[in-house]
Amino acid sequence: KGFRYLSPLEFPNTVINGPASQANIVFGWRRLSATISNLGTAGLDAILYACDQLRLGRAKTLVAGGLEELSVDVYSAHRSLLAPPGPVGPWSSVGLCLGEGAAAVWLQLASQPQERPILAYILGYARATSRYSKVHQDSMVSAMQAALKLAELRPEQIDFVAASANGISYQDVAETEALRVVFGASSQIPVVAYKSYFGEALGASGALQVVCAVLDLKAGRVSATLTAPLGVDAPHVLTESLALGAKRALVYCASLDGCCSALVLEKAEP
Repeated sequence: KGFRYLSPLEFPNTVINGPASQANIVFGWRRLSATISNLGTAGLDAILYACDQLRLGRAKTLVAGGLEELSVDVYSAHRSLLAPPGPVGPWSSVGLCLGEGAAAVWLQLASQPQERPILAYILGYARATSRYSKVHQDSMVSAMQAALKLAELRPEQIDFVAASANGISYQDVAETEALRVVFGASSQIPVVAYKSYFGEALGASGALQVVCAVLDLKAGRVSATLTAPLGVDAPHVLTESLALGAKRALVYCASLDGCCSALVLEKAEP
């Protein structure tokens, strides 16, 4: 019938900050609110952004995370990268298995009065871009090394790594090389690819990885990667869950535009 019959009340639901706005309404949050749209690193970047706001004193507590819906548009945009029928997963180098989901974490400064049981501490975080404008090991190396530097930790003090591998051949290779640079070619630090559980969830992936890593730290284990590496000489990827008594984890998330974000977690002792 034409634009004259459109309700202006529908417009707020069409913009990218619609979900955050709806959450603010439901929970009665009236302070800081922002939406990060950074392709595959958005979920982790939202957590990094929230950490910055806490450090700057702009809030005392924040909820941050990411979400993604598997829609026709998402499918169409990634169609050329999808894997054919058959075995697929991180380090399979045959293509993507798309997923969807949502995850969020409650954040506050460690110096603030405890409002909820603390599961983990964020010791350091960083974001880097690649001069190649595509997935490349240089941004992954830069982000991981910067996060470790801010956390004042050496690579060998990390108990396991939550990788961003998703089955795209050039990303699998780039991540393998980046991990070798950061942790050493002969490193035996366990690596888990949580995307083997939920697929490439794009804007939700980083937040989902953080939640999975926190749960592993809480349980004192490293989860298995569901699919064994097929296409590349992958790092020390676990195909069976390992009871490690892990205390620290490094989570990183790489995007197809060449950006990478990383975060160092430490288990909160009871």
